[in-house]
Amino acid sequence: MSSLFPHHPVHSPPAFSSNITSYTASVSSATTSLVVDVTYPNGGSATVDGHPIHQGIFNLIVILGGGGSSNPIPLNVGPNTFTIVETGQDGSTATYTVVVTRRTPLQDWASGAGLPDNALDPLGDFNGDGLKNILKWAFLTDFGSAPLGPIQVNGNALNSYGTPVLLTVPNGSGGLDKYALFGRRVDAGGVGLTYTVEFSADLSTWVPSTDTPTVVATDGTLQAVTVPFPPLVNGVPPKYFHIKVTGQ
Repeated sequence: MSSLFPHHPVHSPPAFSSNITSYTASVSSATTSLVVDVTYPNGGSATVDGHPIHQGIFNLIVILGGGGSSNPIPLNVGPNTFTIVETGQDGSTATYTVVVTRRTPLQDWASGAGLPDNALDPLGDFNGDGLKNILKWAFLTDFGSAPLGPIQVNGNALNSYGTPVLLTVPNGSGGLDKYALFGRRVDAGGVGLTYTVEFSADLSTWVPSTDTPTVVATDGTLQAVTVPFPPLVNGVPPKYFHIKVTGQ
């Protein structure tokens, strides 16, 4: 075999050498299929995951999970492994393995920001600021190691990104209405992020809010949203809230 490499949309395809039998590459989360070019000498043959390849250069849409080479199937998020077997004119064979990892949206963000490899784990804390990587991504906090400040809003202006904070507003009756105030990415739906506000009276039992968040400020990238404290949680006025963030 004279060449074997993932084609566009892999930005830097691995260089092929007949002495190297294992290759890795990565693609963005938006990439749903992959083209691989395979070239081998006349008189030989090759297969990809058991499917024959035509003589000469063959553009194959490679998919993990079966199916013919002519019908594309989406790449899975995560590692996708496929095997190419070349058979020479003399009957000798050579086997090559290619693992192409389709990144998650969080990993796209980390890679695009030039962050280290330990930023790719959503439950990691690459800079030691006490906030999990998925929360840094969800709240668009900065990358410093200093303690994080809360999100700051002035009127309908979003002054700075930060962590969720308790917002109190005079209710006109001598008391205060309480809200959970937090940042939510404008593209949250597109990148698979969900934000669930939960309230508690004792830090033991948490109840999700049934209110729709209200956007109070935005800069086009992040929205500052509020959710009101409910009157009671299991018959007791709540004192605490947290934001549960899930994503790929």
